[in-house]
Amino acid sequence: MRSRESQRSAEHRRVTTKSGRLVDHHRWADRLTGGVYAARLKQLNLFRNSPSSRHTVSELPSMSALSLNVPWPSLTVGPTLGDSTWDCASEASSRSGTRKNALRDGCNVAAHYDCALAIHISVGIMVGATSRQLFDQLHDAGVRYCLFKSNAHLGAALSGETDLDVLFDGAQIDLVHAILAGAGFKRFPTSPIRSYAGKEDFFGVDGESGRLLHLDTHYRLIVGASYFKNFRLPWEHRMLDTATLDPEHGVYVADPAHELLLLATRAALKLGPPQPVTPKRGASQNMLDERDWLLKQVRLDDVVRLSREMLGEHTALLVEAAVSDGFGRQSLRALRSALVSSLEGYRTYGPIVAEGVRRKRQLQYLLGAINRRYVHAPFGYSRGGTSGGLIVALVGSDGSGKSTLNSSLFSWLTSKLDVMPVYFGSGDGRVSLLRMPLWAIRQVQQRGRSHEARDPQTRMNRPVTWKLVVWALILAREKHLKLDKAAKARARGLIVICDRYPQTQQPGVNDGPLLFSWGESASSIKRRIAAIEAKPYERASTIGPDVVIRLKATPEVAHARKPGENLANLEFRANSVNNLDFPAARRVIEIDADQDADTVLMQAKTQLWTDL
Repeated sequence: MRSRESQRSAEHRRVTTKSGRLVDHHRWADRLTGGVYAARLKQLNLFRNSPSSRHTVSELPSMSALSLNVPWPSLTVGPTLGDSTWDCASEASSRSGTRKNALRDGCNVAAHYDCALAIHISVGIMVGATSRQLFDQLHDAGVRYCLFKSNAHLGAALSGETDLDVLFDGAQIDLVHAILAGAGFKRFPTSPIRSYAGKEDFFGVDGESGRLLHLDTHYRLIVGASYFKNFRLPWEHRMLDTATLDPEHGVYVADPAHELLLLATRAALKLGPPQPVTPKRGASQNMLDERDWLLKQVRLDDVVRLSREMLGEHTALLVEAAVSDGFGRQSLRALRSALVSSLEGYRTYGPIVAEGVRRKRQLQYLLGAINRRYVHAPFGYSRGGTSGGLIVALVGSDGSGKSTLNSSLFSWLTSKLDVMPVYFGSGDGRVSLLRMPLWAIRQVQQRGRSHEARDPQTRMNRPVTWKLVVWALILAREKHLKLDKAAKARARGLIVICDRYPQTQQPGVNDGPLLFSWGESASSIKRRIAAIEAKPYERASTIGPDVVIRLKATPEVAHARKPGENLANLEFRANSVNNLDFPAARRVIEIDADQDADTVLMQAKTQLWTDL
């Protein structure tokens, strides 16, 4: 018989999904936390006699449907951590709603860390979690953090309207990563033109609004001019030690005196060519509004006294002058000169090299913004996917809301991540220069054409004319170029949102090849032309989208949205789309498109989030 300790270990390994399948708890948690969980469990001697997993992580259903059943036993700390026993359930309960540092409270640090991991595993993966749930978990685990700037707009930041700038204790980075993963947040790698040492970007989906929650995590205080921050302020521990609990929102924020001193420092070091300023003002309106708000929270004398302790008498007087005259240009320049001298040991690059790096980043920012808005070339300048690039294909019949969803998903992601849209249809989407003249002529010709002439069954059986051959070959060439661009974008870490996707299962309709009837022709020339046209469509099935979002709308609902279309045609198109198979896709998301647009969009966001 197995010992009681082995039975308890087996209970810890059991993870039950809603489908009733079991997975190996240790292996799943280890992959989730990047090896942290496995290392801690080995120290706790819970890996003994661990059986191999029955299912892999890839076999799990959507993470939003995952529930973890893990008991709360008393964990016996192994010999590497000391001979003490600690009940993480009772400890977590006693700490609920409070934020205590394990070192300050004198409790066992390793046991405190293990409790946080247990909290993380018991909660599981949350898709659509709110920022409130995240900060509750941070409090329960005793994480040292504070929101250190722009707290005048704290409510908007917590709801996802603006970024959340959070300073964490660098000694707790593994713990922070584990808790963020458990709360449904993902780290998106930042492009080199935006990255800084000691800074990471995490994103989650707000379960109430569907907004992206941007957690701008900092382990160092990095400040400087626009486009390139060249200085580190060695004030992290002071900011964390003096953080206070905001009574309205229940999160820890920087002490107002420290925040105002940091604001003045940021405004001074941000001032530099070619920063646009007015003759009397050296800071942006947002900074001036924050200054006015902070002066209502703290006395200026307290800020000056703090500046004297941290920067010296001379610099403290300059801080007082800058805050008093509303961040005037001259006062900020004087403060900047003093700060640059006192922070010489915390400068990343010398002034000449730093200005060159800043100019380069500024140019890259500009080119990236132009590319995102107009060019859509496969080059990233913001943040890529968590596990590399991704191709997402949206398919659906007319009236299913495909174009609306495509536009909404692109707008949702493109402000924060590297996203490239691709239109694979032949209608009103983005048209190549080669096809543009033919497209314009076709639009004119179709204005007076009856709906019967556009019947999909009629189109499948129509005779092949040389006019159609020219159109089909140019369209195939366009699809080939777009497939190349999508494949390159995915390889470079971009998220590609495709409106439609080429296929060969239903030729003549649904973005299938148009010259398929020539494939069986007695003429070798016709067979050759058909083969040339079919090649991009066959290649599309090889490249394949990673995720497919299929919108399934009933013909009646689609007809109500497009009353000019024939009901029988809509029914044919809906059946055709629903019968398409995507063997190369790792997941096909089926969404009921009869629902309102907001509901469809929210479901698409939460489902897609698990794959990004």
